Amino acid sequence: MNRIDRLRALTPYEADYVQWCAEQGALLREARFSDLDRENLAEEIESLGRRDKREIRSRMEVLLAHLLKWGFQPGHRSHSWQSSISEQRIWIGNIIKD
Repeated sequence: MNRIDRLRALTPYEADYVQWCAEQGALLREARFSDLDRENLAEEIESLGRRDKREIRSRMEVLLAHLLKWGFQPGHRSHSWQSSISEQRIWIGNIIKD
């Protein structure tokens, strides 16, 4: 199969993800449920939850590391650690609020 044939064989989801998202959003708003790409849409929704979980875990690891350093290495405290602690707390809060 040549390149052009491969491009023609792509699903809308594979060909232009941003356009696919816009179309799926419009279909949902119009309650055209039978026209939805249910399989890919379900996969995307499930991945959102996993992404947020990974993001929170990663930020919690950084936060905990810097809090431990702050507590156990008072002679090495820096503005960088303080900024990181504040930033991680803000990001975690924002993810949870959303």
